[in-house]
Amino acid sequence: MHNKSVINLVKDNYLLVLIVLTGIVLRVYNLGAESIWYDESISLAVSKLSITDQLTWNIVQNESNPPFYYMVLHFWIPLFGDSEFISRMPSAIFGSLSIPAIYAVGKLMFNKKAGLLAALILAVSVFHIRYSQEARGYTLMVLLTLVSFYSLLRMTGSRKRVYGVLYVLCNVLLMYTHYYGALVVVSQNIFYFTLFLRDRKAGEIDIRRWLTLQAVTGLLFLPGFLLWAKVTLSIQSGFWVPEPTLGSVAGYFTEYAGSGLVLIIFVIFALLSVASFRNIKDSRRLKNFIQGFDGFPESLGISSGSVMYLLILWLLVPILVPFIISIASTPVLVFRYTICASLAFYLLVAKGISNLANNRLVLAVSAVIVVLSLINVDKLYERIDRPQWREVIKGIETDAGYGDVVLIFPSYEKDSAEYYRHRDDLKVITMSERLPTLPELGNRNIWIVIPADSEDTRSLKLDSSTGYDLLSERSYVGLNVLQLSEKNLYNER
Repeated sequence: MHNKSVINLVKDNYLLVLIVLTGIVLRVYNLGAESIWYDESISLAVSKLSITDQLTWNIVQNESNPPFYYMVLHFWIPLFGDSEFISRMPSAIFGSLSIPAIYAVGKLMFNKKAGLLAALILAVSVFHIRYSQEARGYTLMVLLTLVSFYSLLRMTGSRKRVYGVLYVLCNVLLMYTHYYGALVVVSQNIFYFTLFLRDRKAGEIDIRRWLTLQAVTGLLFLPGFLLWAKVTLSIQSGFWVPEPTLGSVAGYFTEYAGSGLVLIIFVIFALLSVASFRNIKDSRRLKNFIQGFDGFPESLGISSGSVMYLLILWLLVPILVPFIISIASTPVLVFRYTICASLAFYLLVAKGISNLANNRLVLAVSAVIVVLSLINVDKLYERIDRPQWREVIKGIETDAGYGDVVLIFPSYEKDSAEYYRHRDDLKVITMSERLPTLPELGNRNIWIVIPADSEDTRSLKLDSSTGYDLLSERSYVGLNVLQLSEKNLYNER
């Protein structure tokens, strides 16, 4: 009986199964192809600390990412290893699980067709595939955000405690994964209190229940608030993020879509999803082309208009709030931090496509999106855009003499070099903008690894006082390697 129920479940949801399998393949394929880069090396280095040391590091370093994702890796890596493929696998898993999660949210908000379309868009999204192949916490943010909104929507139509528990748990873990997770909670509170002012509740969620949920969330995240306050104070003197412009923010939507052409399609159907067709749907020309908002899931205790309002908040708050903060104070807006907003965008697009009454037209639009997205994904697989630390360190260890010195500039890149180092006799140290003098290095031949970025290269001073000759220079993606020897030593040999 159990096997029959599983078979029937697959038969009833075969399209979702195919979409999920496609998403898994796209996320796992080529997973370990590129080198670990700086952000990932930080993830791996911190994950190897004890939980107590992780928390201490988070406090001392004023780390802009909370500790939960590092804790996930802390338990993952001892079990499975820390190769590029294995280290990125949790992100691929979270990204893959997000596909059925967005289906569940889309089906709950609108209907099964919209849920399937949202899952399809997410499955082939080059934006999400990229971050599913990076050892950072972005896809964990995505999964927790989707489950949070699913729980919220369930609470509007039901008073079951399980949805409240799931809601609090997801929001707490979301904020412990990334501070931008708080913006998801902000958007949900704006939504609730707007409906409260109008209806004195949001479906089955009365004010007492809502305030209790928020109070429990706040108490559980209290240590996170302290960390957040410390990080906020530390970045007031300056942060690495440039000040955003309206043009750069508009470019986020191109990132979400994957290309300008896909963005045009997305914008058309996102607008179609929020437009009201009540006044025109009876038109003889349009009634067979566009469906209105007639379909509405009975499991929700809020109107279709409220659902659309929630989606708009979900889309805009994670972008506009940090944008305003960046203009008024220190810049804090980074496009990849807004990854949760892209989910609302995909749901709006999916709803717009599902408004088309002709199923053949729905299939045609879906096919175009899939083909264009897969072209973008293929380009992602082909290009190398992470610094080639694996190739750099392998080349140095192949050619370096015993006891040679490897200098890393700038200093924060040392973790990337250490991840790939195998030879214990090589001394890997960091350097400032000026090359150390001979006595400091013990008269060793040295290898300098510097970013290919011209600004970093220009700031390195290779003047005559260092006492070294340049023997060779090698170029890699994102990095340059200089081989130096004591002045005249090479010629005398």
